[in-house]
Amino acid sequence: MTMDLWAIRMLIRRIDIEARLRHWHEVGDRLIERPTNHSSAIQKGDYVRISGHWRKVARVNQKSVTVETESTTGRAAYYDITDHRPAGGVDGPLP
Repeated sequence: MTMDLWAIRMLIRRIDIEARLRHWHEVGDRLIERPTNHSSAIQKGDYVRISGHWRKVARVNQKSVTVETESTTGRAAYYDITDHRPAGGVDGPLP
């Protein structure tokens, strides 16, 4: 392999890596900018869905909620919440 061919392959590889990096930076930016529709509506005692599991809200903060888990509590940012149900609106077990 000549030096010119090696240089061309490395340039192509660099362009590919830079394109992938740009893509993932854009994905990250979109995730950060995703609106948090739940933040003002959530109150202590409500239920939120995080990672496919319904959790009871123990505490509400400005940027996150503290939820009850099986053994302790955990914190989740508002952008991790995929659904919300008020405490009074739950008539039975959550799916």
